[in-house]
Amino acid sequence: MPRHHPADRQSGERSFRGGRRRSKRKYQVVRQLSNLGYSERRGCAVVGLDRSTYYDIKFRKPTDKEIRRLLLTDLIADILARSRGTYGRLRIRATRGNIAPSPHPASSVL
Repeated sequence: MPRHHPADRQSGERSFRGGRRRSKRKYQVVRQLSNLGYSERRGCAVVGLDRSTYYDIKFRKPTDKEIRRLLLTDLIADILARSRGTYGRLRIRATRGNIAPSPHPASSVL
């Protein structure tokens, strides 16, 4: 079976890879337009996002990974504020380990 180069696709086709990521970016733009007072319907039309996709993203529950990432981001911001911005990656990681041990092995990568 021959492999197809992404440039060989017709203009209407979209690759499976990265499609969700583009939708998230478009969702963020529609969300900002909505915050500025534009309707969600108009925002979706402007950026080319299906309204059903917009509402799927808007009302879905956050995953455990997303929740962990938000908590970790807040923790890092707190550590940086207490260190007055002087801590680097290594000291933040060491301090984070002393404050809240990581419940998940993959979160140590974050």
